[in-house]
Amino acid sequence: MWKMLIEFFETQGALANFLQIGGAVVAVFLAAWRVGRWILRCIQIRRLSTVSLWLAGKPNQFSSAKALRVAVVDDHPDDYPLDSLRRLGYSVVNISSLGLGDVPRLLTYHCILLDINGVLIEDPKRGGLEILKRLKAVDGPYVVAVSSKGFDITMSEFFMLADHRLKKPIPQAEVEGIIEGAFKARFSAVDAALRVDSAASFGGSVNRATRKALRVVIEFLEGKRDEETVRGALSSILLSDFAPKIISDLKIIRYSLNQDSK
Repeated sequence: MWKMLIEFFETQGALANFLQIGGAVVAVFLAAWRVGRWILRCIQIRRLSTVSLWLAGKPNQFSSAKALRVAVVDDHPDDYPLDSLRRLGYSVVNISSLGLGDVPRLLTYHCILLDINGVLIEDPKRGGLEILKRLKAVDGPYVVAVSSKGFDITMSEFFMLADHRLKKPIPQAEVEGIIEGAFKARFSAVDAALRVDSAASFGGSVNRATRKALRVVIEFLEGKRDEETVRGALSSILLSDFAPKIISDLKIIRYSLNQDSK
């Protein structure tokens, strides 16, 4: 065998030999480099005990509630402390009314304070409810239902569908608290990571199943695993009822890291 190999190379030119041997060396080097990277990554993940540690230092698009785009959809903007909120650094606009065809543009906002009356051209009396239904049908922004009216059947549905409820008049501190609450609940990667760590008991007692689940979760955050794989990994350490909320928080982290669109 060796004799045949030597004879083969002797029949080749110097350049051909160089290319063949050099190519083989490069292929071996690349394979070793990839294996080395994989081993290093396994070691790095193994050293992590929580999602919060993995997230630390990573840039995200929502550093605070002031990074959110907020819309007040109400034909009485004077009921809100808009100027005060803007002076504090919040990005707030007022939309007095809109048609059904304009509802999709509300999806460009992160938090919406929505009145039920006088905001929808096609239905001035209860149009806010239809707007809210359409926003919720596509997993839209964080919506705060606002009204000064009493609780009738329509109002009850309006308030129940919303993420939060407010009655007029609205003090500045309360609106500011609502925006901060929306940030923590739906857009803060740091808060979402803390919730995931708490729900999955990452950082507590470490066993093989927990470590594997954490690795799968991190790979999902990096876009390398799908949702079903994460659900399966979580099912080995948690009751199935907890998985949807954890996955929802993981999506918040991915979105904040610009890996997903909302």
